[in-house]
Amino acid sequence: MQRKVNITPNQKVTTEDFNNFGAFPRASFDTLHRDAIDHTVKYAGFATVQSAPAEVTVGAGRMYKNGEVFYRDDEGGVSLDMLSDLPAVAKRIAIVVAYGNQVDTDLETRSILTDAATRQIEGQEIATESRRVAYLDVVYGQENATPVAPAISSDFVAVAEVVLTPAGIESIRALTANQLPSVRKNKEAITVINNRLTAIGPELDTAKSNIAGLGAAMRGKANVGFVTDLAIDVANVKEEIGLPDDYTAWGTDHFLTTDEIDTDHPDFNATILEGGRFPYAAQANLPIALNNPLEPKVTVHDNMAVPNFAEQKLLSVTGRDGEYSLADTTIETVEVRELTRTRTVVRYHESQQVCTNSAFWRNGQYDPIEGIFRRAGETYEVENVGNNIERQGLTHWVRVRRYTEEQFEEPFFDRVVNTENVSGSVVGQTILQGSDGYLTSLNLFFTRKAVAGEVHVIISETKAGALDLKRTIARKTLAVADIDADPNGETATNINFGAVPVQKGARYAVVVMSAGAHFLATVEGNKLATGGIFYVQDGEIEQGDANVDLAMEAFFAEFTAPILQVELSPLSLGGGIDMIDINADTTVFEGTRLEFQVLIAGEWKTLSQDDAILATRPEFARFRAMFIGTKDIMPALGVTAARSNVEVSRPGSARTIVSAERTMPAAVTTVTVRVRYENWDDAHNASTVTLLHGAGFNTEVTADASIDTVAPDDAGAMIRELSFTVPSITSFKIKEVGATDDSRFADHVARLAYVAFA
Repeated sequence: MQRKVNITPNQKVTTEDFNNFGAFPRASFDTLHRDAIDHTVKYAGFATVQSAPAEVTVGAGRMYKNGEVFYRDDEGGVSLDMLSDLPAVAKRIAIVVAYGNQVDTDLETRSILTDAATRQIEGQEIATESRRVAYLDVVYGQENATPVAPAISSDFVAVAEVVLTPAGIESIRALTANQLPSVRKNKEAITVINNRLTAIGPELDTAKSNIAGLGAAMRGKANVGFVTDLAIDVANVKEEIGLPDDYTAWGTDHFLTTDEIDTDHPDFNATILEGGRFPYAAQANLPIALNNPLEPKVTVHDNMAVPNFAEQKLLSVTGRDGEYSLADTTIETVEVRELTRTRTVVRYHESQQVCTNSAFWRNGQYDPIEGIFRRAGETYEVENVGNNIERQGLTHWVRVRRYTEEQFEEPFFDRVVNTENVSGSVVGQTILQGSDGYLTSLNLFFTRKAVAGEVHVIISETKAGALDLKRTIARKTLAVADIDADPNGETATNINFGAVPVQKGARYAVVVMSAGAHFLATVEGNKLATGGIFYVQDGEIEQGDANVDLAMEAFFAEFTAPILQVELSPLSLGGGIDMIDINADTTVFEGTRLEFQVLIAGEWKTLSQDDAILATRPEFARFRAMFIGTKDIMPALGVTAARSNVEVSRPGSARTIVSAERTMPAAVTTVTVRVRYENWDDAHNASTVTLLHGAGFNTEVTADASIDTVAPDDAGAMIRELSFTVPSITSFKIKEVGATDDSRFADHVARLAYVAFA
């Protein structure tokens, strides 16, 4: 009890003293209930049953409000008649409510001393009790075919819901969500939970690692589209290649690159884009830009547009069990190699169709990353193609008749990098990432700071579980003045990274580098559980105490909306747009989508879903992006020329392709050429194939015979086989000249193969 009345011998006791005998315990019980049980409006008891066709009876019960207890215990309960409030035609919902009031009651006649001198008394009727009484009433909703419950005042507690019809009561439902839970029931529930945790606790302890491992394993699996393409290609090879026993040499060009094409030949005039295609009649390039530079729906970090978000703390290991001195290890000069965001390439071609040769990106002969994702003017790091192909399960492919989409699913790749040498002592804390998301900022806790020595805070990927600065994904530099330090390690230094995508199942390192003698707070007990401390000593990465972690907090993005439309700068091309090619830095997590739309004739058309979008060849089109995800993960889109390019174009009506020189191992006199044309229409398309040989390849030879057949796998594809007789030669070039009488009917050369005979 918070307060009590003290009485001493021979003390005169006042009326207030006696009243406080009850007031003080009541106040203590109110405080106890409010602090230890529940301060909101709740009820107990008040069982509600139907006692007549339009009447309910409510039993004894208590109503709790801000710690105060109001009760009602009428013998036989309280009857509430609803007959006069029944609906006329449909239904309505009635809510039985309780509310409380404190009243003085139990009137009795008591003797009151009215004259102290004469000791005169008289009888007076007074209230002998102060009660907290609960009152019951009914609040009615509106009559409707689909009725809704009425709004209830915050001073009331809803006890039961009664559904009324013109005939009377249809149903009664106790509103158990408003009942005050008892300590006994809570104890029983806790016992059940503890028993369950004892049974499944070990499995839960390893769930994060298991889920992360599953996410990492799934990224290495080939997708269904790749397996299907591979099966089809193997079947085609078995069925079609049929090389004769006496051939001298053979070759095939799939027109994925210009490696086997003489682009310097004066007659060459074509576009090589997954097929030999008509050159552009008109073309324009522009970066992706926000139509409104102050677009309120997104935040731009490092030229990446990310839907607006709030920060949520998802990792917190704080305290100070010790400290780590950056001066304890040698000063190192290390190469920090910062990776770039990976990309999405989207193409919508109205008059041209997807080429079947795209499956050959995966055969190990070509480099799909440079061939698909490279933007003009970029220098790509040299990478072993075979090893790269082993990672192509990471690439997302969508290919339909007019639309293609390629997406490198890793958030970062190492084909375009920024490299810098940085000096300082190095310490890193590794962390296993359990889910996809965006790291927005970190809190580090410095216990002491030096008078000089900027601090580099780096987020890197890991190699063999240790930090790997050659795969850096984010970096910030702190001046000494930006560091907050206190001896107890309780003051956070916040490092804002904007929005850095991190992937489930991946292990990352938070690396701190500085030549200054700064100290960082550490915690003991392996509280991070999924990582450890590493440092660099004399050029070697070494693991620190496995029981010690750096104190830190990590914040991640929590998005305000799961779907967002953002208008971009419009597209335009004089004479009309037939093709849209988008190459942009992106982050598109599994389960999210980044869609592009254009406004045509007053209707927004989605490039990946709608057909005949550019059939009218508009000269101008509004352009927007659709960000689709969840509150935890959303896509991000690169803006400005540094991170994006949109090419709008229209094809011409004549092309000329000249192959590179074909050198034979021995002289040949007969050459057979097989060309596959796709999106072919006899009424509009024409093609001629010749051989070039002799000095300067100026001698042109026409075919002796030519046979056209419809491709067995595609009624819109034509295979032309040509036979050439040539004098004994050891080298030649193949020339293909294509034309169309309407550029809306644009065929392409999908494959050109030859076999030469002595």
